[in-house]
Amino acid sequence: CDMCDWRGIARQSLIIHMRKHTGEKPFVCQICDNKFSQKGHLTAHMRKHTGERPYKCDKCDYAAAQRDGLNKHLMTHTINERPFKCDMCDWRGIMNSEFVIHTRKHTGEKPFACEICNNKFSRRGHLTQHLYVHEDVGKFMCDICDKHFSLKGNLTVHMRAHTGERPYKCDKCDYAAAQSDSLTKHLQTHTNERPCKCDTCDWRGITNAMLVIHIRKHTGERPFVCEICTKTVTKRDNLTRHMTV
Repeated sequence: CDMCDWRGIARQSLIIHMRKHTGEKPFVCQICDNKFSQKGHLTAHMRKHTGERPYKCDKCDYAAAQRDGLNKHLMTHTINERPFKCDMCDWRGIMNSEFVIHTRKHTGEKPFACEICNNKFSRRGHLTQHLYVHEDVGKFMCDICDKHFSLKGNLTVHMRAHTGERPYKCDKCDYAAAQSDSLTKHLQTHTNERPCKCDTCDWRGITNAMLVIHIRKHTGERPFVCEICTKTVTKRDNLTRHMTV
């Protein structure tokens, strides 16, 4: 690479790498207009719209949209195996990525910076959420209630609240959902499987997302911040409700 010290084996790898410098994102989602620098990233993103989960667990009915999700789930079948231990507290984790994020609570490191206002965050997801503040929130508007959305896909999901459309059907009962994640969560109610266990108390849950939210009761973490009054909350839905006040 002429712009940094990166070196690669194939020309295609160089082309993909150069997009980090140029900002080029040639792969566009036809549903929500999100753009990506690599075709594989678009393929993974499309599964949010289609509900496709090609990575299957060979020990239970769990399926994931991405390989990393399956690898993380597989560790729940060996729940006592938590090889990553924090030297500053009793925390133990399944994956190195979790350990890195946890360590930042002690060090105060916030490596993800907003290029617009210089706000800094300890997680990439928190930066992504923050960036919506700077977007043109009037880009996509609901014709029924005039609510505005920064992404076309969010408007599509929102419209189902008006139309009652629930395209994601359960094949075991009459349940239907407006979003694929809701159907995935529902399907586990048929198995009674609760693979996600809290290390601090006896709580068990169906999904890792539920576990993350539950753990905040113990840690006091409140990652969702109101940009107007700086109030912090533990769940995104709580922030949404707060913003309507």
